[in-house]
Amino acid sequence: MAGVSVATVSHVVRKTRYVSPELERKVEEVLSSLDSVPNFVLKQNKKNENKVQILLVYVPNFSDKFQMGVLAEIRQQQTNKNVLVIPVEYQDITKEFEVMFDSFAEKIIGQILIYSEKVEPVFPKKFYKIPFVIISTNNYETITLPSISSDSCAGVEHATNHLIKSGHSRIAYIDFSDKVENDSLLGFKQAFQKSQLEIDEKIVSTRRLSEKELLEKLHELFSQDNLYPPTGIFVDPIIINEVIGYFSKTGYRIPEDISVISLGSESWYSLCNPAITSIEHDFSSIVSEALNILHSYSADLQVKKVVPTTFHLQNSTSGIAKGPFGEKAYSIDSIMLTEKEIAEIKQTKRTAVISFHYTGASWMNLHEAGINKLFNELNINIIGVTDAHFDSDLQNKQIDSLLSLEPDIFIAIPTDTAKTAEAFKKIVDSPSQLILITNVPKGLTPNDYVSVVSVNELTNGRLAARGLCEQMAANGKTKVGLMTFDSDFYATNQRDTSAQQLIDEDFPAMEIVATSSFKSESEVFDKTLELLVEHPEIEGLYISWDGPAQQVIKALATLDRLDIIVGTVDLDFSSALVIAEDGPIKCVSAQQPFEQGRAIALAAAQSILHKHVPSFIGIEPLMVNKGNLLNSWRTIFKEEPPKELRELLARK
Repeated sequence: MAGVSVATVSHVVRKTRYVSPELERKVEEVLSSLDSVPNFVLKQNKKNENKVQILLVYVPNFSDKFQMGVLAEIRQQQTNKNVLVIPVEYQDITKEFEVMFDSFAEKIIGQILIYSEKVEPVFPKKFYKIPFVIISTNNYETITLPSISSDSCAGVEHATNHLIKSGHSRIAYIDFSDKVENDSLLGFKQAFQKSQLEIDEKIVSTRRLSEKELLEKLHELFSQDNLYPPTGIFVDPIIINEVIGYFSKTGYRIPEDISVISLGSESWYSLCNPAITSIEHDFSSIVSEALNILHSYSADLQVKKVVPTTFHLQNSTSGIAKGPFGEKAYSIDSIMLTEKEIAEIKQTKRTAVISFHYTGASWMNLHEAGINKLFNELNINIIGVTDAHFDSDLQNKQIDSLLSLEPDIFIAIPTDTAKTAEAFKKIVDSPSQLILITNVPKGLTPNDYVSVVSVNELTNGRLAARGLCEQMAANGKTKVGLMTFDSDFYATNQRDTSAQQLIDEDFPAMEIVATSSFKSESEVFDKTLELLVEHPEIEGLYISWDGPAQQVIKALATLDRLDIIVGTVDLDFSSALVIAEDGPIKCVSAQQPFEQGRAIALAAAQSILHKHVPSFIGIEPLMVNKGNLLNSWRTIFKEEPPKELRELLARK
């Protein structure tokens, strides 16, 4: 029989030894192709009609999702194999084996032990004569017996890295393993260690909790009394329903307020709203590998295999925009005023000053317009506005002049965080309430100012990267280059990091083939030329904001490479023209400076009322493309689009 030994055929027909499903199918195909089936096959088939063989599966916990997943897959793969799968719940594995051996010794063809302990089990000699294999979620070095493990450590580490890169640093962990050491927890801790973050052990639990204890633990973590609740949580799949129910009852929104990841998977997760992100064990491969070991088993066999897990990213996780000190970004909704509060502020007749790093650009003008509009409604008088023209020394002098006016509110954006630090400390020491735009001078802490107001940089980077990748995908392009800002500027760094993370995780077909960085816009032209000469395969480029993006486009024109798609941040007339002309920029993520100015005014108003204001307010940006360009211009700039832009789009 071609390709199949007589001994193998004999084992399959007589069922005297375990044979892998794949080899058994091959034997059956060979037998069915024969014109005349051997007599011993016909005789044995008649005997097999009433002969059942037993595959024992030792299961320590029938409520454990992993163990039940393994058992279900074993049954699935043994369907129609004339093999009876018998699950045996155990506490003392040796005792249970003795009972099963005494009852079914002649019929047992294999044993699968689902095992999670670190200490290797010891069995009587007769146990090792029957093929067996261990299946576990932990790849312990202390286990030398034949084993298959699911790579829980790498799976959880990858998932934890996803949350950390998305801005989370306080991440709770609740599993019911009853083990202070297991591979899932090891992966969780490794991600923190590699990111140089500290784990708060108070928000980590590996003990099996009663229903009451679980609710108490959740209340401890997420009650209003906790000033720093976790923003992410890993959950044992056995309690996922209870945890989601708790969040629903207490008003926690998934993923807006809390990102949830299950330590295992269920088929119904995708039906939830939002769909649950999970770490999936590859039960099919785990069981197939285990059955293959049973097939090749010998008493001295030593084999260990690790099966990768899959991080199934769905909608129960989201990123957190962070301020300069890692604090969570709050939306403008968190500082809105009531009619009563507006009336109260009007009676106070407060004053304010603004120190800009420069003016004349629409970004600053719109900030001022947003501040002015609300201040006028609140009867707050702006008594001084200065323009430092990017000169730190000039801004220091201007700050002294503005302080002499004794304003109640001081709004400022530093030209240089180090060179203006002393001048800003004078504001801190004065009676004025300080509100910062985008950046924080060196030496200041959140206790020194009311709030920092900026764009939500996490969303900003993600929108720019998503727009780039979607346009590339639509045009059959996959090779991406990154040009990022090389500076210790938390806002831009966060934007660039979130852009790269989105490309890596949401667009697996995209390949980042090269990365370059720049310290100033003047370098970008030459840097682009160098990058594309070295990597001509690049088909799309991400660049940190629109100013450098214009230098990129000049370089592309020089190289005759205007086929490359460019993704970036911010909208001005130049980038709008490129979009309208179907040039390299197809869409941008655009800040809303008028809304940011309004948020600054609201933060100032809340400080007048002596109310708590989040130390960082992040305003959501807009995705702007050719289809919504004119309406987006009206939304962002609060004016009609330029005539040239309207006419160009009308012709297109």
